[in-house]
Parts: sequence; structure tokens; C-alpha cells
Amino acid sequence: MTFNKASRDLDIRGRIDLTDGSAIELTSDNVFSYSINENNASSGFPLGSTSAGNYSLTINNVGKHLDGTLFDGAKVTVEIGLKGDDGQYAYSPFGQWYASNLSAPEQSVNATVTGYDALGMKFGAVFEDSADGYPCTLKDLFEDVCSLAGVSYRTSLFVNSDKPVSEMP
Repeated sequence: MTFNKASRDLDIRGRIDLTDGSAIELTSDNVFSYSINENNASSGFPLGSTSAGNYSLTINNVGKHLDGTLFDGAKVTVEIGLKGDDGQYAYSPFGQWYASNLSAPEQSVNATVTGYDALGMKFGAVFEDSADGYPCTLKDLFEDVCSLAGVSYRTSLFVNSDKPVSEMP
């Protein structure tokens, strides 16, 4: 498949997995706009912190009666497709995130779903800690936080992961 062209033909597709177990399939026919803002570092980050990306997806709402409560925490997966010389689209991931709000104004032909990546949604809660878990290592703390948030990780090896933490901070 060749993609070397002066202009490119793009497509978008995806899925919103609602909290009741149902899903909304996304195609270029029902997606009006999609934006990702991960440029939250303009003023810098405190040492050891990072920022979550925020997302906005505007979809066709004609004839639909979308229940906003089903979008709170719904998983949104989007892919972007690039058309090759063979006429087929090659799709690549273009964001997976969790909805936090649905805005569907009355009499509007569209609805906007906004949300954050897993860093913003799943790690936004207070970590309940206990003195019973100490002493431990930074790796142990990392694994506990990820487990409680329901987030998987590729590796638990990082700089200073083996450093001991003698008592609860």
C-alpha cells in the first residue's frame, strides 16, 4: 500500500461503549468533529507529575434521544484511516478515552461527548492507603495504585522502583 500523495483521503471510525453495555458505532457519516488536547505542558509540570489529555467528539444526534447518564465513564475508541492506492483504508488508533460529559442541546443536530484519557479518569480518585502495607518499595506502591484504579501497565520497572518506603507518607 502506498501513501505518498500530494493530498490524502482520510476516514474516521470508532465506538462508544456505554455504561449499560450497549455501544454506538462511529463512522465518518455520524462524526462531525474530533479534537485532542494534550498540550497542557505550556507552563511546565511539577516534578513527578503529568497531565491527562482531554478529548471532544461531536456526533450526529438527529432522531436520537441520548441518555447522558450512560456516557459518564463510557469508553470511547477512535481510529483514523488513510486511503492507499489500492482504494482501501489503513486504520490506526487515534485515541482511547473515557467520557465525562454529554452535551446535547435541545433542537440541536449534534451532541458533543467530552472526556479524558485513563490518567485523568481512572487516577482522579483518592488513594486509600494503610500503614499495614509498609515497609514496601516504590514498585509495590505503583502496582497497588494501578490495581485499585483498574489500570494495567506494561512494566513496573522504572528509575528507583526498588527504593524502599519504610512507612506510610
